Amino acid sequence: MIKILLYAYAVKIYTRRCIAKALRQDITFMWLAAYNRPHFRAIKNFHNGVL
Repeated sequence: MIKILLYAYAVKIYTRRCIAKALRQDITFMWLAAYNRPHFRAIKNFHNGVL
């Protein structure tokens, strides 16, 4: 999950919903997530818990 967040910030995608959308549409995000598609709430919970 940290790879996804770091890559998203590198390509200037900051909102959790846009990151979740990129996980469904962008092959780079899919590869980084090992073809998993976490919900935007899971991304938010991870972000709030780690960072």
